[in-house]
Amino acid sequence: MKKLVIGLVSLFSVMSIRANDNDPISWKVLHSFQKEFVNASDVNWKSLDDDNFFQASFKFHGEQILAIFNSDGDLVGTARIISEEHLPIMVMKALASNYEGYTVKQTEEYTVNGEAYYEVTMMNPKEMIVVKFFADGSIDRVKKIKNKK
Repeated sequence: MKKLVIGLVSLFSVMSIRANDNDPISWKVLHSFQKEFVNASDVNWKSLDDDNFFQASFKFHGEQILAIFNSDGDLVGTARIISEEHLPIMVMKALASNYEGYTVKQTEEYTVNGEAYYEVTMMNPKEMIVVKFFADGSIDRVKKIKNKK
């Protein structure tokens, strides 16, 4: 009886998540989502790339999260906005030593296939840049956008 009740609760939870979107989200994807993000709320689904990938946007422990699943239900990656204070120490050091004179506007944390990286958007009077950092402080790329005068 206990297993039946747990099964029904899971089924109703999945149905309520699926009801937020008209895209056909597979049982594998929904089951994987529930397993990965227990107690997620305000879930919205979006189909990507001809139904080969699915994006869930939701609240988890008070934060807004994006998660991408493939059609087999595997979690491919996540993204969230974080505060500058939550960057790894080595990233903070790289910011301080390489980008003096820039003001940090936004920091985002991405996890793809278990590897984390951080994108930091910064500005100075001349330009806005987006820098990709790894947890060890190494820099992968920089995108520059000149400020309009």
